[in-house]
Amino acid sequence: MTRGRPAARPGPAPGTGAPDHERPPVPPPSPEWTDRIDRLARAAEAGGLRFAFHAPPRRLGGGSQDVWAFDDLFLGPVVLRVAWGGGLDRVDREALVLRHLPAEVPHPEPLGHGRAADGGPPLAYSVTRRPPGRPLHEAWPSLDAARRRSAVRGYAAALRALHTWSPPAEVAAVLAARPEPSPGGPAPPVGADTVPLPVERGLALVDHALELPGVDRGVLAAARDMVTTLADAAPVVDDPAAHGPVHGCARPADLWWHEGAPTLLGWERVRAGPPDLELRAPVERADTAALAGEPGRPELLEGLALHYPELFAHPRLTDRLRLYSLLRAVRQVVVLRPRGPWSELPAADSGNRLWRLVRGRWPAPGVLPRGGAAGGGTGP
Repeated sequence: MTRGRPAARPGPAPGTGAPDHERPPVPPPSPEWTDRIDRLARAAEAGGLRFAFHAPPRRLGGGSQDVWAFDDLFLGPVVLRVAWGGGLDRVDREALVLRHLPAEVPHPEPLGHGRAADGGPPLAYSVTRRPPGRPLHEAWPSLDAARRRSAVRGYAAALRALHTWSPPAEVAAVLAARPEPSPGGPAPPVGADTVPLPVERGLALVDHALELPGVDRGVLAAARDMVTTLADAAPVVDDPAAHGPVHGCARPADLWWHEGAPTLLGWERVRAGPPDLELRAPVERADTAALAGEPGRPELLEGLALHYPELFAHPRLTDRLRLYSLLRAVRQVVVLRPRGPWSELPAADSGNRLWRLVRGRWPAPGVLPRGGAAGGGTGP
């Protein structure tokens, strides 16, 4: 993808309305925002992208990557993902998987991927066709009951099709490959997966977190004990002979919705693993919503249980979900470094979630799917 330099380096839009002399001074962009814009410009230049002036880039989110939606002058509506932290190889994995996914798994068309080789900090990028519509979590409040049911059916069908897909050998080999932890730090377990499994990888990350300044070591020590206790419920991962592919972070934010047709975005965390690994994100979201006082049982989880009951079939589902969320929270603590007493942070914060987990207060009452048992046998 080499069609020249981007048309402009996008930035915060200036204010409008009052005359210039009456407007308050516009504060300078934060260093974090400046870094994002620099990464966006570098990735766009490496990919030969040109921003259309009528649709400037809109940031959709991201942690160790930035996700932007905009109109390209040549390609039309696109999503640009810029990976700058963790393992950059996940961009190559995503591109390979997208080229081979069957039509039954609704996914965006891959348009290109690569590295920015301009001498700056390492980053990788991928470009996909942007489907019409908007993220399901944005559309959800405006959907009536029938369209919500349709959205959940589409979500369940997409996940089932993914989990039952038998990828070709080339894809299976990439799904099975995970970087080994290195003596130099926790970068492989942080960057490889949203949930750092197997348990040995997660424990290594907990041990690293315990050495960081400003963390709640009491909570982290309790988390380590809890991970060890739950280890016998841990699934086999990264073995295509044991499990098919899982999306790895199938959140409503990654489900694009348009007139009854879903599209799953965000494939950089795809791996071989148990289907119930997909439940971590919606359970965490439902927990946060319940603590915020949103009424009723979580519609998304109830719909998944209705249309894809196999997701909830493991006899130790509750233990697995706690293990998944524990390891995810530890990873986020390492990456984001929560500030302040963890017990007083917002419910969605990784530090608060970890604090509630080790005290048996996660998730909120009524969130866990019916039938998820804390005891029972083990399984793959």
